[in-house]
Amino acid sequence: MRWIAVLTLFSSCQPAAQPEPMAPVAASLTAGWNEIRPGGDTICSLGTEFAYWVRPASPERVMVYFQGGGACSTGENCDLRMKPTYEPVVDEEDSPQKWDGIFAVDNPENPFADWTMVMIPYCTGDVHLGAKETTYDVPATDSSDARQITIQHRGSVNSRAALEWLASNFPDSGELFVTGGSAGSIPSPFYTDWLATRYPDARVVQLGDGSGGYRTDIGGPLTAAWGLDLMLPDEPEYVGLSPDSLHFLKYYEIAAMRHPEVQFAAFDFAHDEVQAFFMGPEPDGSAPDVAGGLQRNYARIRSADPEFKAYLASGDEHTVLGDPEFYTLETGGVRLVDWVRALANGEAVADVRCSDC
Repeated sequence: MRWIAVLTLFSSCQPAAQPEPMAPVAASLTAGWNEIRPGGDTICSLGTEFAYWVRPASPERVMVYFQGGGACSTGENCDLRMKPTYEPVVDEEDSPQKWDGIFAVDNPENPFADWTMVMIPYCTGDVHLGAKETTYDVPATDSSDARQITIQHRGSVNSRAALEWLASNFPDSGELFVTGGSAGSIPSPFYTDWLATRYPDARVVQLGDGSGGYRTDIGGPLTAAWGLDLMLPDEPEYVGLSPDSLHFLKYYEIAAMRHPEVQFAAFDFAHDEVQAFFMGPEPDGSAPDVAGGLQRNYARIRSADPEFKAYLASGDEHTVLGDPEFYTLETGGVRLVDWVRALANGEAVADVRCSDC
């Protein structure tokens, strides 16, 4: 499973013609994972086709997962011939059929074994939230001239296609669990807001996996590159936000303000090396402080949502929900799988924090 940025060059990625929308209705899905190619305006970063996966089970309980896979916001890290830090395509390796963790439906401890699952892949380099086409300048190297590359940052288009399909095909679901790993964790509170609005009578729970430490100062440049301000709903809480104020924590703060009935939560490793990589140096030039950022951010979210819960584990790994360790990780005597099961079932949970992080 590809949770972190892939640094392999994809030399054969060429734009593909988009088919007409042909998403099937839920009643026509087969048992197991179904690949759905919605067509229409959906698209991956370099023009290739977008798809998502659905595993039908109980129509009453639906788990939505946003895949991770890095990000890009410069010519150097968007161009596949340079130093790419993102997933540019959806292919067979994105199928969750062989994934572990919460996708291991045959594991008797899986809290979501009997839930319908919607897995939204990631191929736009914009944490599933982008809404614009951006052309970047790529610097010259010893072996190539300076050039430009155009990226389709259309993550919001792709995500909403999958969520609209869900809302149309499972309109009466009473329980929703919205989650994601890494770059898919970042937008999960925003899309939880969308789903909680669409499902006003459902019990909705959100859990972010592996994105809690990012500083607020990185919001402005990314908003400009990805067009994050272009996809915001016309709601009072979003109107008037400046690019600099549209940082990742803002999605938690606004979603909690709009939906105090929703349980919001996060999981992180205290010294997550991938978060450190994407954070970069602190403003004073020192090494990225993931652990300190996590504590600051958790406190800020709690100021907007006193019921926010967090599970902080020791280590420098990155994400856990799709890994076998989901079933074995234990912190302070609390197994993560039990903590997530309680969240999903609407039970009260306490914060969990490593004593020696």
